[in-house]
Amino acid sequence: MLRIFCLIRNGRCWFRDVVVFIFAGFVLSGCGGLMSAQYIENTMDRPGYYGYISENESEFDQTKTLSMEPAFLDKGPVFIGIRWNSAMDSEEYILVVERQDAVNFDPEEPLQFNVDGLMYDLKPIDGRSFGYMGKKLLGGGTSFMDPVVDVGNKTQKEFWVTEDFLHKVANGQKTIVRAHYLQHKFTESRVDPTGDSLVIYEKYPYAHFKGAIPKFIRMRDEMMGY
Repeated sequence: MLRIFCLIRNGRCWFRDVVVFIFAGFVLSGCGGLMSAQYIENTMDRPGYYGYISENESEFDQTKTLSMEPAFLDKGPVFIGIRWNSAMDSEEYILVVERQDAVNFDPEEPLQFNVDGLMYDLKPIDGRSFGYMGKKLLGGGTSFMDPVVDVGNKTQKEFWVTEDFLHKVANGQKTIVRAHYLQHKFTESRVDPTGDSLVIYEKYPYAHFKGAIPKFIRMRDEMMGY
């Protein structure tokens, strides 16, 4: 973690380089059998990191909240997270799509999925929003060994999603997601892990969107006593 911090402080890398650095180490060590699933979990299961899930209960009105940091996909420039709170319908969730730069999403276009050849459109929560722009922060800031690191800009946009659809993605064989931006531009990302990302997925699936879905739903059920 300190090496990542120093690289960023010296201006040599930003968000993409952090991702490459982390996963290059994981893949090389994973192939050699030197890096355990526990080591990967200790590295990735921290505030701000990909797929990290935090839970909270409001002291004001006892609303329970569950939030998953946008997690890795296999290919493409986007990351996807999930949010939920107990004031929502039981089958309703929020999907958070994140880009690792400052962009303008098309405010009215849906987030589109192709799951095993079937097409789905997810409606944006705010049809007037171009996306929320801010800083991508990694780390909890609780100690010198876990500093808060600013790794560059991020842009997020939220979409409605159902639990049934999340199960479709988690159980699908091939899922492609298409995100739309201004000037009729779009990007496509493969959700399911392949190649090098599959090496990490098999050791620690929860930093990956597909692998984190069942964990998120299970934690939601536990919070609600289901």
